[in-house]
Amino acid sequence: MNHSANYSLRSWVIILTLTPTILVSLMLGGFFTFSLFDELENSLDKQGINIISPLAISAEHNLKNNQRAELKSLIERMHRFHSPLVNSISVYNESKALYVASNYNEQLANFKQAPDNKLINVQYFDDFILVSSAITVEDADPASFTQTTKTLGYLVIQLNNHTTLLEQHRIGVTTFIIILLGIQLNLFFTFRLISHVTNPIGEMVRAITKIREGKLDTRLHGQLIGEMDILKRGINSMGTSLKEYQDKMQHNIDHATSELRETMEQIEIKNVELDIANKKAQEGNRIKSEFLANMSHELRTPLNGVIGLTQQLLKTQLLPNQVDYLQTIEKSAQGLFNIIKDILDFSKLEAGKLYLDNSPFSLRENIDNISEILATSAHEKNINFFIDIKPQTVDNLTGDHQRFQQILINLIGNAIKFTKEGSVRLNIHSHELSSNVHQIFFEVIDTGIGIEAEQLPRLFNAFAQADSSISRKYGGSGLGLVITKRLIEEMGGEISCVSEAGIGSKFYSHIVLEESNSKPNFYINANIKKSIQLFYSNDEHLEILTQQLNHWNCHVDSFNVLQNWQQASQHNYYDCTLISYDGPYDDLTPLKQLINATKNNSNVIVLINTNDLIIHQKVIALGVDYCLITPTSCIRLYNSIEKIQALTPQSRPKKHNSQYANKRVLVVDDNEANLKLITTILQDKVGSLVQASNGQEAVDSCKATKFDIIFMDIQMPVLDGLQATAIIRKHGINQLVPIIATTAHALEEEKQDWLNMGMDDFLTKPLKEQTIDQILKHWLETSHITRSVIHSYQLNDNETVTELDDNHISWDASLEQAMGKEDLAYDMLQMLIDSIPANISSIEKAIGAQQRDELLKIIHKLHGACCYTGVPQLKRLAASIETALKQNVDIADIEPELLEILDELQLVATIGGTYLKQRVIE
Repeated sequence: MNHSANYSLRSWVIILTLTPTILVSLMLGGFFTFSLFDELENSLDKQGINIISPLAISAEHNLKNNQRAELKSLIERMHRFHSPLVNSISVYNESKALYVASNYNEQLANFKQAPDNKLINVQYFDDFILVSSAITVEDADPASFTQTTKTLGYLVIQLNNHTTLLEQHRIGVTTFIIILLGIQLNLFFTFRLISHVTNPIGEMVRAITKIREGKLDTRLHGQLIGEMDILKRGINSMGTSLKEYQDKMQHNIDHATSELRETMEQIEIKNVELDIANKKAQEGNRIKSEFLANMSHELRTPLNGVIGLTQQLLKTQLLPNQVDYLQTIEKSAQGLFNIIKDILDFSKLEAGKLYLDNSPFSLRENIDNISEILATSAHEKNINFFIDIKPQTVDNLTGDHQRFQQILINLIGNAIKFTKEGSVRLNIHSHELSSNVHQIFFEVIDTGIGIEAEQLPRLFNAFAQADSSISRKYGGSGLGLVITKRLIEEMGGEISCVSEAGIGSKFYSHIVLEESNSKPNFYINANIKKSIQLFYSNDEHLEILTQQLNHWNCHVDSFNVLQNWQQASQHNYYDCTLISYDGPYDDLTPLKQLINATKNNSNVIVLINTNDLIIHQKVIALGVDYCLITPTSCIRLYNSIEKIQALTPQSRPKKHNSQYANKRVLVVDDNEANLKLITTILQDKVGSLVQASNGQEAVDSCKATKFDIIFMDIQMPVLDGLQATAIIRKHGINQLVPIIATTAHALEEEKQDWLNMGMDDFLTKPLKEQTIDQILKHWLETSHITRSVIHSYQLNDNETVTELDDNHISWDASLEQAMGKEDLAYDMLQMLIDSIPANISSIEKAIGAQQRDELLKIIHKLHGACCYTGVPQLKRLAASIETALKQNVDIADIEPELLEILDELQLVATIGGTYLKQRVIE
């Protein structure tokens, strides 16, 4: 607040006129007063010096000759001559004892401060001033031509300063009177100024106030000076104009009132008609909502049949164009199904026909399912995704778990969609309201684009978004938050949002659910009591994992600095070590060093890193026992600590078969999953195996080692399979060794070209043990000196498999590919699922950049990975797309198939992840 605005103009005039005058008067008066004071004191000092200087010279002779009477007469005459200025004159001998005095003074009798040299000294006291001087005589030495000065005594004069003090007082009083006269004169002119300026201005202010209050007849009178008179005339003119305008407005108001009075009856009639129309519209909306709810349900029923029969028809033998048509139908029907499902939910809510299920479910298992669905999107955008479930939160609940998942998927999905960088966090905790009734609180916090304050009220409106441009940029119908809000309210809860544009949003929600009678999962309140070492550079992840481990009564040493963790690893032993490692993965030497340093001090090593399948295999090969991804599932964390040995590849028993014990095999493939599968199949059948991850490594191995058979992948980095084969055939010890091409997909014309380039046979993925046995038998048991007979072994894509879920996951097919080994089938399926997020991201980037060659490489590699596990629908889509790309079909022409394979990848990740998690629990 500006405090100066509280003062009136009168006060400002007085302050601005008096203050400078007083300050100037005080400064000038003080300056001249102190100058005169100093001048009077200096004058008194000079008089004392003028008296004592000649007197000291005169007293030299008398004091030297010890003429006391003459000296006393001299100083008395001098005293009388300068009276009343001089109070007394005293002479002291050289030992500073009183010799003679003109006026005896007890203070002078005891005077001991006479100077030790001939210089004159002045001392000031309250009532007098002492001026002292040494009495000296100079003696000449004729022999040495020098003069010496000898002190005979001292002369002291006491001066009276009463006159000087009185003069100083007089000067001070005179100065004060002059200052007062100046202030009074200033006040006189100030009040004259106030009477001619501020008083008229005050009258003008009062006049304007009256005019503002409606008293438009107010006028100013009298003769004023200068601009004040001009201002007076302006105010009077303004009052006159306002009066005229008021009269004109009153006339118009009277006229308008007269017209409104005539039409008031018509307006009342219109209001009644509008009220009737509004009631009819509300009834129409109710009927529309009921119709839409019933019709959506009726549409969804036949649509389910369309989708189901289309999927069944795709399993039969069809022409390629028929497969394309059916896949397009399935995709379109699925999209329509999702739209109808949202509309159905909204219509049921509007019509009050949405009924919630009430069955037992596990809170943490539902959160894990949500995490598996949404974590991929967060990882693709390089967003930190946190899920913090407080360990004390109740787990076994009764309610509609599908609607609960729908709520969280909508909230978290929106948070991920509108967040470009930073993090998305889900916080969950519970509070017991009464016996078996709990309030479940969940918060979704993001660092996304945020929402403007004025747009928040529209956030939960149907078919609308806070910003109309959002739907064009990010997509969406605007029903998600509306359905979420209504579902939360149906569950007895509330939802609110706090947001700031450019900072992020926070959605606060809670629902009320009952606790079920079922027993909580074994890992909820487990009592592990193990020593755990935890390293995580991200403090939020570190806090979440630490609180969960502490809940299990583990002794946790947590670190967020690598050096501190390494130091603890060297001096302590732990049952389990959890390590977060974000890379780099191109050079695994730093990670290998960390793992080696930890092995001797930890029973189990668990790595928390990316969900990339290839990276998992690489780090497991370095000695890691288990790999976790973020956000870390509670059950996966528990299993990594308690059941790691059951899941460790090194603990699985191996079968040994010496059928080809003296044979040496080279396996070349850049895909870790492919390499692992064929190696697992061959390691029980041959004597030794050598692996290579690209064509150059294969060429180098062939230069140093003689092999009996080579399995060569076609598409690889550095050197592809065809280039490597050409080099091997030209020179070296393996020129005549059978080279078997392994590929996930090959056209007939491509096979012939490969034969001409040096290949001996084909092994088409997916690989089966019996097919490999036939290859080994043909090329190892029979002596083939020349490459004369070409065999191609290919599985039938249409063979019947037992599907896990609607032709998306087939566990039986997975077991068949893994030769009946459940652990291998589990690993292969897990590896495929872990690689899905990276594949989705790569496919979308290639589509966006219209890079057909890059897309072909990605699809070919994905097709190869699908051949090692039971994913019939995904394998069929990959094969179809690869064929089209090799036939130079444009990306735009196969866009429906590409979108379908993206959906299928997401579906396989969801279904497969849930299934594998259940197998772990079992």
